[in-house]
Amino acid sequence: MVLMVFLSPWVKASCGGRSVFVQCSSFGRTHSVFPPDMFVSDIPCLPGPRDSRVPLAETIFIDAFTQRVHASETLTRLLDFCKVSGLEYSEKLYRIALSYHIKWGMSHPDVAAHIAAEPIALFPNLPLDTMVRVYSSIVARYLCTEGVLNENNAVSLALSFAEKLEDCNRQTSRLRPDHRSQTINHGLAQFLSLFVHFDEIKGWKLATLYGNGWQTEARRLGLL
Repeated sequence: MVLMVFLSPWVKASCGGRSVFVQCSSFGRTHSVFPPDMFVSDIPCLPGPRDSRVPLAETIFIDAFTQRVHASETLTRLLDFCKVSGLEYSEKLYRIALSYHIKWGMSHPDVAAHIAAEPIALFPNLPLDTMVRVYSSIVARYLCTEGVLNENNAVSLALSFAEKLEDCNRQTSRLRPDHRSQTINHGLAQFLSLFVHFDEIKGWKLATLYGNGWQTEARRLGLL
């Protein structure tokens, strides 16, 4: 059986007596994808821009990471993509995500990469505040759903994530034209890997949170 899936918020449906997740499109495009068994039973979504349900731990993490970035010239330069179009960054993220999805043994790694990257094409460019908000929100939500993040460790984890990005920045060759996008996304994957063993289910959750994170920001900016 093939499901017709749209990119955007996941909704729960029933298929042959099993729970599946499908999406309602904001972009008007459909994709025929994977058999239903591959979905986790509960895929989290990032809250919308007016959603007051953001856990306090996530808010603390995002605020601490934002302050750390603005205090660091290195991180500010790394995360400011104001001269890069959303479409260009989307294509870079697709390639990076695809390589990780293959490494993690995910079924249909190309579809997962598409879900993670496509919403970025909505943005005319990616200024610092947008990048900081999206990436800190994705990491905070992932760690929260894994039971790692709480109000007591949110600041230290945010600072550790910032430190991981700085470490990756030092280790990534600046001769590569895409070294900044490589640094950010490798840094995120390496940081989460300290707490999570990535496999099919964990990888799909991350791909979904990437896509939801970018869509949440697009709605906040009136792009959706």
